[in-house]
Amino acid sequence: MCQLRGGPTADPDPVPDTNKDRITFDWTATAQRTSPEEVRWQGSFTITGGTGVYQDLTGRGDIAGYFFCFANEGCSGLGQFRDAQLTMLGTYADPTVPAGVTAGTAPAPVQPPATTGAETFSLMQMVHTAAAPSGSSVPVPAVPWNGSSTSGRFRYSGIPCSGNAPVNNIATNLTTFNSRLPGARSPASTRMHPLEFGATELGDGSHRLNGTIVLTVCARTGGPTPAGGPVADPDKEKIFLDWSAVAVRTSPEQVRWAGTFTITGGTGTYQGLSGRGEIGGYFFCFAPASCETAGQFQDGQLAMQGVYSTPALPGPGAPAGSGGYRLVASDGGIFAFGDSRFLGSTGGTALNRPVVGMAATPSGNGYWLVASDGGIFAFGDAVFRGSTGATRLNQPIVGMAATPSGNGYWLVASDGGIFAFGDAVFRGSTGATRLNQPIVGMAATPSGNGYWLVASDGGIFAFGDAVFRGSTGATRLNRPIVGMAATPSGNGYWLVASDGGIFAFGDAVFRGSTGATRLNQPIVAMTRTPSGNGYWLAATDGGVFAFGDAVFRGSTGAIRLNRPVVGLAP
Repeated sequence: MCQLRGGPTADPDPVPDTNKDRITFDWTATAQRTSPEEVRWQGSFTITGGTGVYQDLTGRGDIAGYFFCFANEGCSGLGQFRDAQLTMLGTYADPTVPAGVTAGTAPAPVQPPATTGAETFSLMQMVHTAAAPSGSSVPVPAVPWNGSSTSGRFRYSGIPCSGNAPVNNIATNLTTFNSRLPGARSPASTRMHPLEFGATELGDGSHRLNGTIVLTVCARTGGPTPAGGPVADPDKEKIFLDWSAVAVRTSPEQVRWAGTFTITGGTGTYQGLSGRGEIGGYFFCFAPASCETAGQFQDGQLAMQGVYSTPALPGPGAPAGSGGYRLVASDGGIFAFGDSRFLGSTGGTALNRPVVGMAATPSGNGYWLVASDGGIFAFGDAVFRGSTGATRLNQPIVGMAATPSGNGYWLVASDGGIFAFGDAVFRGSTGATRLNQPIVGMAATPSGNGYWLVASDGGIFAFGDAVFRGSTGATRLNRPIVGMAATPSGNGYWLVASDGGIFAFGDAVFRGSTGATRLNQPIVAMTRTPSGNGYWLAATDGGVFAFGDAVFRGSTGAIRLNRPVVGLAP
């Protein structure tokens, strides 16, 4: 820790680095080489204390990153991975801080409108007020904000492309940092210059910020051009973004802000680009003097997460997956059929625990996989919101459900314990209840304000605005229940047994079953069609059975799988 407030210490530094307070992290991860230029890795960390004020710190969470060669010749020529980037997300406890005391609360991010972009867009960027080098597209000098002024436009510089490492990338999720824009290959880099905005007083001490961002695509093929390269920064391809956020001053040294952005096009390859999502960040004074002394916030950091589409990729319309489905195996292998797209898998990754289920995003352009330890793997426009991968569980995770917004999810354990992440709200559980049979699955209500849990005997437990419509808890079943699906209205649900027997309650309509059919392998999952007038069932060999308006699009029933199928989603 360089120092506890305000940025780096003066030069010369009166405290040597070896004597500064430290925080100690232990971490472990699984690595996979995904290309000649890249190795990706993901795992968990624990905070085991530290020195000075941090000696009693504890915590845990998820860690992920990649090793790569940010050079034109790539790692193949260099023979090693020379660069890296990582991120960590978790929680900590400090016995020296009273419970309930925080340094300030940032405004909650505004949820973006639903989109059906083909890929996920994310960016992390540092900004500052130093004059930009010659050749940059940033007019100088930059004019920073003081946290209260509403007069004029405010501007923060970015870093020019030439000669810099790839600290900013366009990504798909926590573990995939590399460009997925058209024509780009891993690793590619982006720079943002400038960050420009105006400020309006909202009357409660907060401000509305409205601005524009010009995102420069430094290189799409493995690194920045050298200084004085053939294409100057102002002439490189660009992406244009408009953004709006609410800013709150949380301390004399910091303003936090959160809101939304839209992608309004670009130049060259990105001329037809469109998209939207969330943006958030903070301004601060990274200098020995505080912001009160400096009179303005001289530095900042921001992050964006959303989706984009291009004319060559699917745009807004019917959700992807409306005519298809995906199967997931216990090793995280994904098999996509119909118009459901393969967006990634853990099939080639050594997992700590087997995958036990999956859930799709509302757009159908992403999905999460969940392992029995609650580890989460996010692909496409599915965003990692947290996991129990580093938590000691009483019972294993057996399933999950996504919120209607796609900005959160619930995990359920076999004892009915519920773990909520993102905008998923805990509405109750059976974690402290003695159950006749273990929980095997769950489904969320259309509002996202409730959910049902189902046990292997078909017992139903309803929480929030989920309404109990019936169960098989008092019925003698030929085979145990293995999953459920809710109707689009939320006024009914289906249960499915391992023999494919279907039990319909509320406004759920029976469309057929395999209860009287001799199956090669037992049924393990079900999902309904968007209309709710049909459903698919999946067996452990990947055999798929379609009923109602569900259309059979393919299966792995005739393929020898490395691991059994455990889940099914659009």
